[in-house]
Amino acid sequence: MEMQTVPLNGHTNGHKNGHKNGYTNGNHHNGHGHSSAEKPAPTPAEHYDPAFEALIEQMLFRLGEDPDRDGLQRTPLRVAKAM
Repeated sequence: MEMQTVPLNGHTNGHKNGHKNGYTNGNHHNGHGHSSAEKPAPTPAEHYDPAFEALIEQMLFRLGEDPDRDGLQRTPLRVAKAM
């Protein structure tokens, strides 16, 4: 039985299944024996802290910005969700 290789940008360096530096060319394998699909990514709502949103609004105010002006109204919320 001959082992086939999957080309990875035209190169496989002799690794089986196209493996190169631990990556599998999109086969959803994270290299630790577990599928990356087993654990869903956390949603931003799980990490949202309303107190942090208030701190961002206060920071904008202290920097001389008006947090209620167009373009900044939802910025404290976006920053809090991104953290």
